[in-house]
Amino acid sequence: MYCPKFYLSPNEFENRSDGSVYVQLYDQRYAEGEFQLRDGELVVCSKSGDFSKFDAALGTLSLVFVVVSIVCLCCHLALFCLVPEQRNLPGKNLAALCACLLVGYICFVAAPFQEPASEGCRVLGVVMYAAFMASFFWMNVMAFDVFMSLRRAVTELRVTTGARLRPFLRYTLYTVTATATLVTSAVITDSSPRAAPAYRPGFGERVCWFSRRRALLVFFAVPLLVIMVANMALFVGSTLIVRRAEQSTARVTCSPSKTNLRLCGRLAVISGLSWLVGLLAGWADFPLLWHIFIVLNTLQGVFIFGSFTVKAARSSALRRRRLPRQAPWSAVAGGGEAGTGAGHGSEGPPTSETDI
Repeated sequence: MYCPKFYLSPNEFENRSDGSVYVQLYDQRYAEGEFQLRDGELVVCSKSGDFSKFDAALGTLSLVFVVVSIVCLCCHLALFCLVPEQRNLPGKNLAALCACLLVGYICFVAAPFQEPASEGCRVLGVVMYAAFMASFFWMNVMAFDVFMSLRRAVTELRVTTGARLRPFLRYTLYTVTATATLVTSAVITDSSPRAAPAYRPGFGERVCWFSRRRALLVFFAVPLLVIMVANMALFVGSTLIVRRAEQSTARVTCSPSKTNLRLCGRLAVISGLSWLVGLLAGWADFPLLWHIFIVLNTLQGVFIFGSFTVKAARSSALRRRRLPRQAPWSAVAGGGEAGTGAGHGSEGPPTSETDI
């Protein structure tokens, strides 16, 4: 059948004596020639009716929001490359998250142009899965980094400065290893004839993504849930640290981390909630849930741009305005004193690992 298709599990349709099938969920009957049976599942052409209208509206909404997010993510990565102050440890973590989301969104845009069951569609599905899983692990890294920054600020009354390449390499190793483990396991299971069919992801078979719900649950939903629980625990721990520090001498030291905690917390909630809604929408196949998922998931780039990029650009512009007023003081203070002043003054470029 050369037409737009959707797939239904055996428990979602009924075979009729006249050779037609009835889909109770949509209260619609399909005659012979409008469907096929593949491995016990129903493949239906959606040439007309509510299905095509829904698919077209959802596809247009997805495409518009994804393109807007891609532009926003590119703007953030450009700012990261152009402004040295943004290349601290949290800035690098966020840039890595943006890069993963960007790859995932590009695959999402390219997927409709690939024919199902083609090698290109399969590769796109695997790359998209890897990109989104990596973005979840970078979110976990950001939550952990905020927690460690707050703990150091309270226990040691200090904020670590500099780009801190070694911790970033450790974070990268963690993210790459965790993502590669999941992706390799999924690909091996998909290619193994011994694996139960229901647990094979089926990358690119029906769509350029997971084609089976149980595989999606095992390889995507369960890791996502574990990461969300870990992030929640880290954010709760960070919040408790901030509350204990409110009346202590560490209050000023914690101030940048508090802002970062709020922003990262919101981003984690939006990301985790959007995918939970998406999984629920895929399971229940309820149109409203699909629209909510599309809005939440594809606008993550816009949220990053509004919460991080605009703020960083504004801070950089203010810093440039203040530099001429700082130059005479730096000249009078001398090399050693100027270096000390830069370390403690509020006018210099921020090197705190918790400032983004």
